[in-house]
Amino acid sequence: MKKRTLLISLIALGVSQAFAQTKNVTTVYMANSGDIVESKEKADFVRQILSPDPEVDKKTSTVLDFYMNGNKKLIAHTRDAGTSESLYGSYIEYFKDGNRKSIRNYKNGTLVGDAVFYYPNGQTYYTTNNNRIVQSFDANGNAIAENGNGKWIIYNDNFKVIAEGAIVNGKQNGEWTGFDEYGVKTTGVYKSGVFVSGNLFANDNKVYENCKDFDTQAAFRGGDEKLGDFLSRNTRHSKSIQSKNIDGSVLMNFIIEKDGSLSNIKVVKGISADVDAEAVRVLENSPKWQPGVLYGVARRVSYTLPISFSPESKLNPSETSPFYSQPFYSIPHTAPTYSSILK
Repeated sequence: MKKRTLLISLIALGVSQAFAQTKNVTTVYMANSGDIVESKEKADFVRQILSPDPEVDKKTSTVLDFYMNGNKKLIAHTRDAGTSESLYGSYIEYFKDGNRKSIRNYKNGTLVGDAVFYYPNGQTYYTTNNNRIVQSFDANGNAIAENGNGKWIIYNDNFKVIAEGAIVNGKQNGEWTGFDEYGVKTTGVYKSGVFVSGNLFANDNKVYENCKDFDTQAAFRGGDEKLGDFLSRNTRHSKSIQSKNIDGSVLMNFIIEKDGSLSNIKVVKGISADVDAEAVRVLENSPKWQPGVLYGVARRVSYTLPISFSPESKLNPSETSPFYSQPFYSIPHTAPTYSSILK
């Protein structure tokens, strides 16, 4: 599954609404699920996107996350604040107590070069090179994989085991065992990192064999091109919008429910009241999406989408790709997941 990466934040004292915006900074209160929340009291962390400084780099925005206790959570950079594919340069994560969680680098959204991931106690968890596992360690610092061969254990953000198995040449190989956040057990057979077959031991006590659709990403039916067509056809450009010569994107966040309907539609970063309202209206009239599926069971998904407006009063479908839609854990994968299933 193509992975999407959660971006950025900073505590803004005195801000009580879901987000605040200045000329160069957008601040949003976030839950760990990836959903936008209404206030600081409901937030797990705060996210801020700093617009590019033309005197330093006209293309690169700075991405900052801070925990609610004020400690750093993430420092990253992006060449286009709308998409995870645009992550570019250094990307450093921290645990809540301030210890480092990971150090890595991206180019056009792809993990490149060497990366190091850590346990909360400061021990090295595993290392990668160009997204292949090189070394893996247990929490006591004992090596369980060297030179890409051995064992790898995957944890969630609370460091509860969600998958484990063998790796060969830095990729999953052989049988892996996993558990989702609800305790659902799966087994999967991998060959050079590719899922071949597997079983799901579901909550209904049934065993589902060879469930190749156990991890399906939520998406607009027909893909991004159809999504762009829908937005182009259904967006109304009032005289007020046209007179403002609008050229920019409204960043939206919403939940894709288990039946594919959209809920909790919110503006993350807007342009003006009438443009923002139009972006909300269009999504409220969206047809049902393809819901996210984990082990054959539909799940709720938090999704963020930029909707682009231009002076020609047309939407550019090429700019409607989402930057975040990662509601569940893959079993197993070659990069960590930073969100959880929405309940």
